[in-house]
Amino acid sequence: MIQALAIPIILFSMFVAIPQVDAACTTNKIGKTSFTNCTDGSSSFSVQSGQNTFSTFNDGSSSVTNSFGNTSVSSSNQPGLGGTSLSINEDTGVSQWNDGTTGVHQNFGNVRVDTYNDGTICTTAPVGSSSFTNCRGDSKDAPKRSAIIGTK
Repeated sequence: MIQALAIPIILFSMFVAIPQVDAACTTNKIGKTSFTNCTDGSSSFSVQSGQNTFSTFNDGSSSVTNSFGNTSVSSSNQPGLGGTSLSINEDTGVSQWNDGTTGVHQNFGNVRVDTYNDGTICTTAPVGSSSFTNCRGDSKDAPKRSAIIGTK
């Protein structure tokens, strides 16, 4: 009986992309400093100074984000973390990353949803004095991108 069920499940999984959780991340912000830890082992440290936010990730990547008005421009030593984010209004924004990835971020009350053109979706919600981000899809940079946009 179990063998009879195994074949359809294997065939189904071969032809249907089942989204995997890339990472679930928790961010703690103390003043102008943020610490992020993810279930995939990645972590980051961000410091805001005036219009600039400096982020360092434990894989050696880093970014500097300059925010002015409704626009944020990030430069990075990793193409997927450099780009431009534009807030259309207080609840919606778009982003274009240097590796060709595009995204839309929307706020639904206290919850922010980041959707990328590769199908990856990240949801960020406050949990007490922290925030929790959960990403589903194939983009390994999605949690970092969400963190960079969220620093604005």
